[in-house]
This record gives sequence, C-alpha cells and structure tokens, in this order.
Amino acid sequence: MTQSTTIEGVFKSLAAARRAPLAVRVLNLYLDWRDQGLEELPSDLDVFQNLEALVVSGIRCDRLPDGIRSLPKLRVLEFSDNRMQHLPEGIFDLPRLEELWFKENQLEQLVDNFTALPNLRLLNLSYNQLRALPDSLASAAKLEELLLTANHLSSLPSWMPSLPSLKILDVEGNELAPKDLAPIGQWVDEHGTSRTATY
Repeated sequence: MTQSTTIEGVFKSLAAARRAPLAVRVLNLYLDWRDQGLEELPSDLDVFQNLEALVVSGIRCDRLPDGIRSLPKLRVLEFSDNRMQHLPEGIFDLPRLEELWFKENQLEQLVDNFTALPNLRLLNLSYNQLRALPDSLASAAKLEELLLTANHLSSLPSWMPSLPSLKILDVEGNELAPKDLAPIGQWVDEHGTSRTATY
C-alpha cells in the first residue's frame, strides 16, 4: 500500500500518518478502506492537530467520530459516497471549514446551524434525499458553490438568489416547478457570465 504521496504533508495511510501526526496536512483514507476493509473512522482523529483536509469517500461509513470537532485547522471535509443520514453536529465546531462534500449519502435533513461556518465556500450535497434547506444557509456570505443535484427539493428558499458570493448553483434532478426556477433564471440573467445555474 502506498503510504504517502511525494507532496509534503499528504498521507494515504492511517498507520503512516500516526507516526508523524503533526506533519499531516491532508489525510485520504480510501486506500485503508480498499486494502484493509476500514468501515469506520478511528476515534483519535484529534491527534492530527494540523490537519487541513480529510477525505473519507466511499468507505460506507455512517458516522463521524466526535474527534472531528477537535481539528482546529480543518478547511476541507469530503465524506462523499457513504451512508450518512444526518450531518454530524461536530462539523459546526469547525469555523475554518471552507469546503464540505457530502454528496452520495442518505441525508434527509440538515442541522440549521450554518451560521457557525462563516468561511464556507463550497457545499456539495448532491445525490441525497433532502426535501428542504435550512434558513441558516442564508447567512453563508462567502458561499460560492452550492451543489444540490438529484435530491427531493420541491421548492427553493427565497433567499437563495441573494447569497452575495454565490457563483455556481446546481439544482438539477429535483422536483422543482417552473415557478420555483424563475428566480434562478432571473439571477443568472442579472449577473451574466459571472453566474452559472444548472436546473
């Protein structure tokens, strides 16, 4: 198994990362799952105090350990293609978080606490089972990409076109009526090529 890439601070093995926890900047656990059958995350993630990106995609995991909230420098969390039914509340203790990837899970609703993530720039929740979005997302002043492909949304919140930094919006494959999509089309028309929407 490859233990790390040639890029300093990027590890693809939990065993290798544990030998130098403060050197770890990016941790990708896909190989641990593929080669060792990893089915859940270790509880001691908090030893990686300098971790900036954690990639845990495709390991069929349904929860994040409480230690996730003790990663003060985490900016990117990718937990796609798993079995998560709820966003863990621990992620809202990560104010530096900029990218949150939870596509291809089983999310049905979201915790209404996005005011705790003031630096969020990208939110990918595509291919879940969401029927509504929490109002606290309206406070996501730095959010540039909002990806909601293939959920069960039947309406969009009125605040969505007013997100000040939003540049890319994808709501394709939902249950939206033309009247719900009209404000999005207007939003694109008003901003020209600086805004992209797929619906």
